[in-house]
Amino acid sequence: MEPLSLDPSEDDYKPMVVVIDDDPDLREGLKAAFESVNLQSKALGSAEEFLRSNLPVTVSCLVFGCPTAGNERAAGNERARSSNRAGQNR
Repeated sequence: MEPLSLDPSEDDYKPMVVVIDDDPDLREGLKAAFESVNLQSKALGSAEEFLRSNLPVTVSCLVFGCPTAGNERAAGNERARSSNRAGQNR
């Protein structure tokens, strides 16, 4: 996958929306909705999958299911947030 341009004024700029949810019907439905309005999108099943993915740095929007306190997804989403904060401090 090619890195996306950071400049929305450039002709090759393509916003990307990443959907993270453990419900396959929901994530694929959202992915299809974004693609229907010509947005690049990627659907992933967990925060861990997002962290392991080789997505471009220029993801424009991240949509993920709200975790319920005490479940496995809550812990994964917290790791994703911590990793993102660490990456911004580089």
